[in-house]
Amino acid sequence: MFRNVVELFLAHKHSRESWDPKQALLGRDRRVFQRVPVQMPCRMDNPLFGLEAAGSAINLSLGGMSLVAPVAWPEGSRIRVTFGELVMQGLIVYRRDVTLTNPECRYGIKFQKSGLKDLLKLRKVLQGNYKGPLAVY
Repeated sequence: MFRNVVELFLAHKHSRESWDPKQALLGRDRRVFQRVPVQMPCRMDNPLFGLEAAGSAINLSLGGMSLVAPVAWPEGSRIRVTFGELVMQGLIVYRRDVTLTNPECRYGIKFQKSGLKDLLKLRKVLQGNYKGPLAVY
């Protein structure tokens, strides 16, 4: 029970922290949340520009997700990601471009301003795919 509360508190706090692009240059793993491998369809959209794209989630955590999509949106873009019943606000913090062997861009999304209700739903999805702790604390 205590672990559940701590994980949700950390995820809520993490979603309100701003992201500094210089963090990517530090070259070390700073993840707070366990990445859980998933294969599920998702939809990403940019409400500011009215753009939408279908994609596929590769992994998921309480702090964000990795997905692939056939569009090339820049790092720093604020987006909405929909998967299952969840709609999460996010920020593109990483993008790996299309290559000859991979026709889709890969994105790292940091969830932004996550509400407790959405975090509870997200935690339930994660626990359906992973039985261990979801945060490192």
